[in-house]
Amino acid sequence: MLNCIIVDDDIFSTRLMSDFIRRTSVVSLLNTFDNAIDAIDFLTISQKPIDIIFLDIEMPEMSGLDFIKSVDVHNTQIIIYSSQEKYALESYEYDVCDYLLKPVNYTRFHKAISKAKAALGISAIEDNNEISDSEQRQKQPDTDDSEIYIKDNSGAIYKIRYSEIIHIEALENYISVLTPTRRVTIHTTMKDFIEKIPEKFVVRTHRSHAIGKRYIKSISNNSIELLLGDKTVPVGKSFKDIVKNLTDVI
Repeated sequence: MLNCIIVDDDIFSTRLMSDFIRRTSVVSLLNTFDNAIDAIDFLTISQKPIDIIFLDIEMPEMSGLDFIKSVDVHNTQIIIYSSQEKYALESYEYDVCDYLLKPVNYTRFHKAISKAKAALGISAIEDNNEISDSEQRQKQPDTDDSEIYIKDNSGAIYKIRYSEIIHIEALENYISVLTPTRRVTIHTTMKDFIEKIPEKFVVRTHRSHAIGKRYIKSISNNSIELLLGDKTVPVGKSFKDIVKNLTDVI
């Protein structure tokens, strides 16, 4: 098992990467930090070896590159994930394992993990064991993170996990479904689509809007702020009582 930490001041990205790590049997998340200074303090006292650090670049007080300069990462693989491509060339001067661009999808994340395993000398047998574990999980029903297949206007079919649904918006005879990796527009009604999603994942807040419960950042009388930049969705009058019951999911 490889121990890792996340250093990123973006709550949304941290939550997404944490979910990717949870789905990967060979990696264990020890802690997350929203600034580099706290991460450095943790590294100095941690009694467990840190094999992988998932690191953002642009952070307050200390940047990701300054963080690398400040710690001994000789036996640790650094995987940078950033919304800025401009730091990629400079980052490789610090011998980082990989450089991912946000938003990161799981396929690209898993490729980075494979690079880290190779750099750390993980054997082929251990690697095969991870694949077997992953295949076994796919055979077993995952009631807490099931998915739905939807077809967009072009006819392409996408598999979307219920837990990855951030926002659903009604657009006349269509709805737009937003996830961390894509936006899909499909020909259906809000009512018909919502009925297919378990209540634990999504809540309707307005005639034209529904949101993923796990992506709520804050709730006010007339709107809800999501963990996606400054995006907010309205709360309709007839949905206010439903929204009041959401305080236990934040």
